[in-house]
Amino acid sequence: MNLDLHLKKVSFDFSVKNIPLHSEDLYTKTLIRRTETFVKNLRWRTFFFLNPQIDLAEKETYGLNSTKPPPIIPELKEFESDPIRLIEIIKFQNPRNNFQLQQRKTINSIKKKDNHLYVPADKTNNYYRIRPEDYEKLKNKPLQKEYKKSNRATTANISMGDKKVTQNLGLADRINVTAEREAFIALKDHKENFYNNPTCRLINPCETEIGKISKQILERINTNIRRQTKYNQWTKTRDVIHWFENITNKKQQSFIIFDICDFYPSITKDLLEEALDFASLHTSITGEERNIILHTKNSTLYSNNEPWQKRQQHSTSQWEALTGQKHANW
Repeated sequence: MNLDLHLKKVSFDFSVKNIPLHSEDLYTKTLIRRTETFVKNLRWRTFFFLNPQIDLAEKETYGLNSTKPPPIIPELKEFESDPIRLIEIIKFQNPRNNFQLQQRKTINSIKKKDNHLYVPADKTNNYYRIRPEDYEKLKNKPLQKEYKKSNRATTANISMGDKKVTQNLGLADRINVTAEREAFIALKDHKENFYNNPTCRLINPCETEIGKISKQILERINTNIRRQTKYNQWTKTRDVIHWFENITNKKQQSFIIFDICDFYPSITKDLLEEALDFASLHTSITGEERNIILHTKNSTLYSNNEPWQKRQQHSTSQWEALTGQKHANW
């Protein structure tokens, strides 16, 4: 599909990696939030230091922090008041650095005068200026291909599935409700014929924290498979370099360059189950771990405040089957 779009590559007088100065309000709110986190962690550490008799039953938490409030520690009362007083007496002054002033001026000019959007590229540092209506056209292309419109009942069922997983793991107090965040795109300007046929990568920031658990399970599975099969699967650049340096007769070897289109969207439920079946031949995967991985594929995307779900996503009835007798003997 060829879209009639108005794309313009833009350049700035500074690197977009440079962090601009934030507003006083945002800085103060961030400082308060970070201070609260520091005090909370300090209370927990002090509580267990003062109460060594408390037996902490070790359980896998997958790096998820507890949302329980820590007990008040009388010994820390005076100390905790000091950071609060520091926040109250902070004074701001206008920046005198010419670079920061120019950066702020450029950003304010874009916000006030420009009704266009500035969209980043996927694999380069480029930015493109695009009209809002053209942005929606670009976003809708992969959205309608990979997703279908959903409803609040479906999202509620997915949330119930998340709750079941966390309850079974004893981590219900460590999982927050998934925030509804709008999907966005990154332009694939590294593709051939980009200006005549622009394409983009659809990014869904609305991922549940169950994904963090699934990621660690998959990392363990992949590590065991690599150890058992001796297959090459690199996770670090230095591993690739080490492999390349040990290739003999490099002049007689050839490299194949290829690009997999829509790699992640093409991973269907059936393909995922086949991959897990293969992995089960080389490492142990419990029924619970398998359920978590499959459930993570159930996700909701939000576009213009409307929920969408993957076309390959299994239904609620299928999820009930997955969590029931289907994997009881695995």
